[in-house]
Parts: sequence; structure tokens; C-alpha cells
Amino acid sequence: MTPSLERRKHPRYNVNSDVLAVLKPYPIKLGQIANISEGGLAFNYQGAQAIDGAYSFLDLIASQGQQHFSSFPIQPLRDTTVSKVFGKSIPIRQMAICFQALNSIQKVMLQQFIDIHTK
Repeated sequence: MTPSLERRKHPRYNVNSDVLAVLKPYPIKLGQIANISEGGLAFNYQGAQAIDGAYSFLDLIASQGQQHFSSFPIQPLRDTTVSKVFGKSIPIRQMAICFQALNSIQKVMLQQFIDIHTK
């Protein structure tokens, strides 16, 4: 068995507080961020079906709205079921996204966010 090749360019960090990803434009979708890097993030959400690829921006909201970083351009990469639950409950899914063409201000905001909200 051949070991898989790591293709990530940036280290990934686990988020240490309640931080939400908000996909935009309308209708917005919310999810709790699982991990983040300078290249993208993964977030968990409840849903029976995958989120479609129509979303092009993402906001980061932390500490019950005390910090809000908005309008990072994104590209959705993957949407998978993380845990299936029995009965009529809605499963937990995870979506991975990558950041697209961040300007210098957005790069600084993202780095500040990572510095403050990761382990």
C-alpha cells in the first residue's frame, strides 16, 4: 500500500471556540468550523443533502457575534456525510472549501482569525 501524498500547501489548525462559517449569497447556510488554514477550511452542518456549489463567499463569525470577518471569496471542494444517525434525525455533513484570490486585507484578517481562534 502506497502512502497518500499530502497536497495541502498550508498547515491546518483546529478551531478552539464556537466559530461559524456562513455561506453566501442568499439563502445563507451556517456551519461550525472544524479546522482552518490559510488555504481553506472545513465546517460541519446538519443536512440530508449536500450543499450545492452556488455559493461564492464566506463569512467567519466568532464568540457569539463579537467578531465578524466577511466576504472571503471561496470555491466549494467537497461535501461528505460525517456521521449518519438512525431514525428521522438529520445527518451531520462536512463541507471543505478553498479561499480564492484573497486581497491583502483579507489575508491579514484571515491570519488574525487563525491566530485568535485556533489551538
